[in-house]
Amino acid sequence: MGYMMTREAPLSAGQFGVLGTDRPREDEIDLLGLARGLWRGKLWIVLTTLIAFGWGWYQANVAAVPMYTAHAVVAMETRDENVLDISGVVTGLPGTLGTINTELGVMRSRGLIEKLVAELDLVSDPEFNPRARATGEMEGAVPGGAEETPAEETLSDTAAEAVPTRRQMDAMIDRVLSGLRVRTEPESYLFNIAVTTTDPEKSALIANTHARLYIEDQIEVKYRATEQATAWLTNRLGTLQAELEAAESEVEAFASENRIIRAEELQALNLRVDDARDRLAELRTRESMLAARLSALAAAAAVGDWTAAADAAGDATLERLVAQDAPDEEIAARVETVRARTEVMQARAGNQAETLEGSVAVLRRDYARQSDNLVAYQQLEREVMASRTIYEYFLGRLKELSAQQGNLRADSRIISAAAVPGGPSSPVKSRIVALALVAGLVVGTGLVLVWEILHTGLRSAPELETATGRPVMGQIPLVPRVEKSEVLSYFVEKPTSMAAEAVRNLRTSLLMSNLDQAPQVIMLTSSLPDEGKTTTAIALAQNFTGLGKRVLLIEGDIRHRVFRDYLDLKKTKGLLAVLSGELDLAQAVERNYLIDADVLVGERAAMNAADVFSSSRFRTLIAEARRSYDVVIIDTPPVLLVPDARVVAKFADAVIYAVEWNATPKRDVLAGLRMMTDGGIRVTGLALTRIDLKKLKRYG
Repeated sequence: MGYMMTREAPLSAGQFGVLGTDRPREDEIDLLGLARGLWRGKLWIVLTTLIAFGWGWYQANVAAVPMYTAHAVVAMETRDENVLDISGVVTGLPGTLGTINTELGVMRSRGLIEKLVAELDLVSDPEFNPRARATGEMEGAVPGGAEETPAEETLSDTAAEAVPTRRQMDAMIDRVLSGLRVRTEPESYLFNIAVTTTDPEKSALIANTHARLYIEDQIEVKYRATEQATAWLTNRLGTLQAELEAAESEVEAFASENRIIRAEELQALNLRVDDARDRLAELRTRESMLAARLSALAAAAAVGDWTAAADAAGDATLERLVAQDAPDEEIAARVETVRARTEVMQARAGNQAETLEGSVAVLRRDYARQSDNLVAYQQLEREVMASRTIYEYFLGRLKELSAQQGNLRADSRIISAAAVPGGPSSPVKSRIVALALVAGLVVGTGLVLVWEILHTGLRSAPELETATGRPVMGQIPLVPRVEKSEVLSYFVEKPTSMAAEAVRNLRTSLLMSNLDQAPQVIMLTSSLPDEGKTTTAIALAQNFTGLGKRVLLIEGDIRHRVFRDYLDLKKTKGLLAVLSGELDLAQAVERNYLIDADVLVGERAAMNAADVFSSSRFRTLIAEARRSYDVVIIDTPPVLLVPDARVVAKFADAVIYAVEWNATPKRDVLAGLRMMTDGGIRVTGLALTRIDLKKLKRYG
C-alpha cells in the first residue's frame, strides 16, 4: 500500500511546471467519478434490486388477484339511412374527430354506466358494492337450520329492496368505470369496449350489455327528440292555423268593406286623371292668352293705334278695315266687337277650367283611395300566403316525423360481441417481476447517485486534480493517534510507516517542483480549519532536517496558536517579539529536538494579523530567515476565513494547499484556490491529508 501511494504521488517535473489556468466549474458533474461511486455502492444497488424483485414476485404470485378482460366492438355508422328526410330533427353521425370523441364520452358517461348497474343488478355484486359482500358474510353466519321469523323476513325483504344512496351509486359507477376502457381503432369508426373484472363470464356480460345499452341509448335519444319535436310542431300548428284563419277573415272583411278594383282598372283611372289634368292645363293657357289679347286691345284703342289693335286681335275684318284706312268710328266699332267676343271666350274658358279642376280633384281622391285599398288588400293577401306557407311546411314536417317514429335506427351497431376470455389478462407476472427488477435497479442507482452528488468530499488524487486543475504533490494517511502531542512521536518512532513515506514523497515533490532552484520558503494553508495542514507542516519540517537541512518552522496562525499542542515548547515570546524588535530572530526561536528544527511560535497580536504579515518588518524577518536557514516552513490560517495566508504567500517560494480527504467540500477548495489566484498567488501543489486507508479500500 505504501508503494502504491508512492507511485500515485505526482513526481513528474513537467507536471509541476507552469499550471494551466483552466479550472472546472464548481457545478460540473464528474461522470467517471459517478461511475466509481456506482461501483462503490454496488452492494446497495444489488440489495434494493433484490428487495424489489422479492416484492414483485410476491405481488405477481401471491397478492395480485387474477383479472379477466372481455372485448366488444361497436361500429359507428356514418351513412344516413333515414327513409324520410328529417335531418333537422334526427341526424346521422358525421365521421369527424369531434363526433368520435363525443361518442367516446357518451360510452364513458356516468348516466350510461348507471343504466348498466341497474340492468345487471351490480348493486348485489360484491366486486362493485362492498356492502353486498358484508351482507353476504352476515347471511353466511346464520345457521342453515334456523327458521326466519316474520320480523326477520321483513328485514330481509327490506334489505333486499333497499335502494342505494346517491353516494353509494356514484361509488359503484366509479368502480365500473375503473374496469371499463373504451378506445377507437386507428383509421376506422370502430370502438373497442374492454371490461376487466375478476370473473371471465361477468366481463363478457358487462361488455355486451354496455354495447347494447349504448345502441339503445342512441335510439332512445332519437325517439325523445322526435317526440319533443312532434309535440312542439303540434302545438305550433294550432297557433299557425289560428293565425291563418284570422288572416283570411281579415282579407274577406276588408274586401267586403271596400270596393277593390284590379290593378288594370287603377291604371285606367290614373290615365283619366292625367287626361283631365292635361285639358285643365290647356284651358288655363287659353284663358291667359285671351286675357293678354284683351289687355293689348284696350291699350291700342286707348291711343288710337289701330294697327297694333289689329295685330293683337287677330281679326281678319279688323285687319281689312285698317288696311283700307276706314273711318276711325268704323274701326273702333269693330275693335269693340272683337273685345266683347274675346271677353266671352275668356269667361267660357275660365268656367270650363274651374269645372274641370273640380273633376280632376275628384278623380285624384278616388285614385288615391283605390290605390291605398289595393295596397292594403295585397299586403293582407301576402300575409295570408305567408301564413299558409308556414302552416303547410310545419304540417308536412309533422307528418314526416309521425311517419319516422316507427322507423328510428341507431347510428351504431355491434359487429363483434364479447366472448368469455380464456385466461386472465392480469397480472402479467413476467412484466411485474421485470418492472420490479428495473425499479429496484433504478432506485438503488438513484440513491447511490444522489449520495455521490450530494457528497462533496474529494477521495483521490486524480479526483482532486480533475476538480482543481492543479497537481497533488502528496497524499498523507491518517495518523493512528488520538492526541496531537502523539502525532510527531509516531513519525519519529515509525520512519518507515505509510504516513512517514507519504511526507517524504511530499518533500521530494517540493524539491522537484523547481529543478533550477529548490524552494526555500514553503507555506502551507487550507480552505478550512482542522484539515491537517499543521500536522503536515511539522512532519515536513522533520523530514527536511533528516536531509541535514537547517529548518525554521514558523507558526503563522497567530489567532489559533496550536504548535504547543504538538510540540513541547517553553518560550512565550516569538514572532511578534521579533517583529517589534524586542528580540532578534536567534533569541526568539526555540530548538525542538524531537523534530531537530528551530520553531518560532506565534503570539497574540493587538493589531490585525494581516497588517502584521504585510509589514516591512515581516519582510525583513523572512529575508533574515533565508540567510540563516536552508528551509523555512510557515503554517498559515485557512484561506476562506482570514486573508493572512494570501499576504504571507507573497514571501513564499512554494505554496502547499492542504485538502482533507473525503471531508473538505469541493466548492470550498475551489473557492479558496480562486481567492489565491485572484490575489496573484501561484499554488505550487495540493496535499491530500488524513486519508483513511480502511475506507479508501471501499472507495477503490
